[in-house]
Amino acid sequence: MNTTVVVIIVMVVATIFWFFGMKIMKNTIMKRLIKDLQKQDFDDYYKTVDSFATKLLIPPFNREYMRMNGLIMQGRKGKVEEQFDLMLNMRMNQKQEIDIVMKAFYYYMEDENKRRAKQLLERVRKFGDDYYNESKIMYDVYLEKSTEYIASMEEALKQEDLPEMNRGMFMYLLGLQYGNDNQKKKMRDYLRDALPLLKNTPYELKIRTILKD
Repeated sequence: MNTTVVVIIVMVVATIFWFFGMKIMKNTIMKRLIKDLQKQDFDDYYKTVDSFATKLLIPPFNREYMRMNGLIMQGRKGKVEEQFDLMLNMRMNQKQEIDIVMKAFYYYMEDENKRRAKQLLERVRKFGDDYYNESKIMYDVYLEKSTEYIASMEEALKQEDLPEMNRGMFMYLLGLQYGNDNQKKKMRDYLRDALPLLKNTPYELKIRTILKD
């Protein structure tokens, strides 16, 4: 076997070991981050996010996304808003942009920050009609206290083949709209019907909170 062939084989083997070594290290980092979040050990979590190994193996957008998740879990509103400002201006691909813009939109909507939610809604427009129309309905119902979608949503509920999740969301949004219209009985009726269909989603807790009032 000549020297050139030996060198090539060594390089290939070394590359394979490097690739799998990096993959194992990355998996180890991700497991540690998940464990820290589960324990709510945020000091260790942020140290890992900012560690040399994490910077070596995980792209900047993903690292900042991890930091964002920690800040949201801690409820650090000021820092969360700073983090959104940073991430919304980072270089990113379309999938990443859709992810962070939608995350920010729903965050500000839940925070009832109409100005920031409206700004983000305009940015959502470039993602296409499906994203924009759905976001516009949520914005109108949540922040503008609209009731304009009641008729169309009640008509949609008549579809026998309507997916369960969609049916639950229509019922949830109808409940909110009847609440906006101060029709409390209809509000509660729709929310109770929506509850089992939206079990184990973020909306389950929202519905239970409203029904307790």
